[in-house]
Amino acid sequence: MVFGMVVLMVASELIPDRLLADRLVDSLESGDLSAELRRPTPSGGQADRFTECIVITVGLGDPVGTSPVETAVTNPTLGNCEQAVPWLQLYEQSGTLRQDYSYFRYWHASTPAYRVGITLFGLAGTRFLGLLSLLGAMVLALTGVSRRWGWWTATALFGPVVLTTDVLETAESLPHLVAWTLTFLVAAALSRMTAGPDDREKWLAAAAWCGTAAAFFDLMIALPANAALVLALTWLRSSGPAKERIRQVGLAGLAWGSGLGLTWVAKWVVALPFVGWQRVWDDAIGQVLFRVSGDNELADGGFGTATARAIDWWLDRPLAVPVVVVWLVAAVVLGSSIVRQSGRRGQWLAPLSMAAMFALAPLVWMEALSNHNQIHYWITYRALPIGLGAGLACLMAARFNGDDVGMRSD
Repeated sequence: MVFGMVVLMVASELIPDRLLADRLVDSLESGDLSAELRRPTPSGGQADRFTECIVITVGLGDPVGTSPVETAVTNPTLGNCEQAVPWLQLYEQSGTLRQDYSYFRYWHASTPAYRVGITLFGLAGTRFLGLLSLLGAMVLALTGVSRRWGWWTATALFGPVVLTTDVLETAESLPHLVAWTLTFLVAAALSRMTAGPDDREKWLAAAAWCGTAAAFFDLMIALPANAALVLALTWLRSSGPAKERIRQVGLAGLAWGSGLGLTWVAKWVVALPFVGWQRVWDDAIGQVLFRVSGDNELADGGFGTATARAIDWWLDRPLAVPVVVVWLVAAVVLGSSIVRQSGRRGQWLAPLSMAAMFALAPLVWMEALSNHNQIHYWITYRALPIGLGAGLACLMAARFNGDDVGMRSD
């Protein structure tokens, strides 16, 4: 898988840099590309142009004489918009295009699609195609979950993220489109897998592949949402006593995390011969440690600061407060009904506990990577409604599907 991704990225380097650069210059002239790092969206959110400029210029910043393999592995780029735009303007005037800056800590597996898409359709056209892909993935996820567990469960799961975030406005930033398209495709694929007792190993393999795909395509944009969906759908599709279902959820989480972690580390191993150990430490491992607890002018708060910033930003979205109130009221009603339905047998404990875990899981992510989430709370907040939706979906399925989703404790 890793070898195949490297080969694909090397192949994308066969597209002449000047063709891509010419298209980006056209985007400058049309206003689709500018030095703006964030662009306000109609819902009051912010489009992340900072990251988009980095990823769409991957491969353009390689020094003269760099081999396609080294370029594919070290990911030279013109940088964020404030850095990339002057380089593109210089290229327009003189044909010079060089910036000694590598961004190899991520796989950048979307680079081939960006290079082909922008070369053929321009930046605006590629964003439009990305939006169509996102909408298609959302439809597949919604129909997959609804056919398996019912429309109410699907609405409970995806309603909050669609209604209370700017996920539909990620068309303004290609890496966000890719990350959220992948996240919905994860739900679409898992909801269509068989759920027999003999399929558990297959499911764990699928969970690991989901983590691998996240490492390839997600630049820490929707990772907690991706993981939350894997865990929630594992609970919904599992069978047997509650303890066994919980074990399956735990194993799926380990499989997803292993796929993510091992694939990510593989990128650093592949890059090691080209950049050396010190740069791998400084630019990759050191950056991970910094994202966990490092301080700077944007991340100097203590425990709870990342969560508070994300929640504040989320509740400031136009429909967030009424939707959250409706979902919480529904959770209380369903939870009470499940308790009454189970009587004194205590069978309510598992579905209610798992629902609470799914709802709170994104908060654990917020604090585990406190630095990252304090800085990027306006991006990572989208995981919160996924957690809320996963919790309510768990209760919805438990209430209306009984033994199939966690009402058995034997």
